[in-house]
Amino acid sequence: MNHPGYETLAAVLQEAFDQAATGKGAERHANALPFHEQPMQQIARRRGLGFLLGQVDKKTEEAQGMLERGERAAWRREILGAINYLAGALIYTDGLSESGGAKETDGPVWFEEYSTPMPGREVVVWSRNGRKVCVEWGANCVLETGDRWRYVD
Repeated sequence: MNHPGYETLAAVLQEAFDQAATGKGAERHANALPFHEQPMQQIARRRGLGFLLGQVDKKTEEAQGMLERGERAAWRREILGAINYLAGALIYTDGLSESGGAKETDGPVWFEEYSTPMPGREVVVWSRNGRKVCVEWGANCVLETGDRWRYVD
């Protein structure tokens, strides 16, 4: 991360990395697991992308109050934590598996079973029983508990 004019960005990203790898994140959340296998990813696989983005929302809202109270060190930790949750969201949507490699669902965001595709769009459904390709979303393609889906583009 060495590009003239971007040193301040590199410093912030390095600080967020350090927090996750050796600071509060490592102490409270890592459980000796690599970043892509930590609880944030496990929960996201169960609850979806909204969990990670909700954590970002929570951390930034809490940070706002900390800054207003003059708690700058706490504010900084929360913002760095939000950056790490955003990184976790990118990792989740990139489809990294628990083993650290790309899984078959790599690529576009996979939506959880409680969301509904737009009618007439081609989708792929990943179910616990195997992959199903639905040429068009509708009667021939039914989601079951635990299924995930994405559009085919």
